[in-house]
Amino acid sequence: MKTSTLNPIRYILILLVCTLYALPSILYVAHAQSTTVTFDNPVPLGSSDSYLNGIFQGINWGTNQWRWTAPYASDPTNAVYFDSNVQSRTFTFSPAPQVLESIRVYTSQYSGTLTLSDGVNPNIIQTITTGSIQTITTNWTQGSNTIMVNFTAGWNLGITELTY
Repeated sequence: MKTSTLNPIRYILILLVCTLYALPSILYVAHAQSTTVTFDNPVPLGSSDSYLNGIFQGINWGTNQWRWTAPYASDPTNAVYFDSNVQSRTFTFSPAPQVLESIRVYTSQYSGTLTLSDGVNPNIIQTITTGSIQTITTNWTQGSNTIMVNFTAGWNLGITELTY
C-alpha cells in the first residue's frame, strides 16, 4: 500500500495561500468593530468643567490638559475642550494604536480652522463655523498612538464624540 506524504514546501505554500486568502476578511472584521466615545454615558468624573484626567473610554487624556462640560452652545450633549486658551492638545489611545475614524466638534463663539494630525496619516484640515455640530471623517487607514488636535480659536472647540 502506497502512503502519500505532503512535501514540506508544498505544505508551506498551501498554508501561505490560505492565509493570504483569509487575511482581508480578518482585517475587515477587525476594522468593522468601531468604538464610539461620548461623554454622556458614562459621564466623566466630577462636575461640569472638571479636568478629564487619565484614561476614559480607551483614550488617555493626560493630566490637566482637557476639561469636560455639560451641554453648551449648539451642543446638546457633554463635550471635552482644551483646559486653557491654547491652540492645541493631544490625546493617546490606550492600550494600543487605533485608527481615528471620525470626530464630532462644534465651536462655541469663534470660527476657526481645525487640524487633526497623528504623524502617520495625512493631516485633516477643516474650517469649523459656529452654530452647528460638524462631523469630520478622517479616512485614515493606519493606526497611531497620539492624535494632535489644533484649533485656531483655542478652547472654543468642543469635541462631542470620537469614533475609532
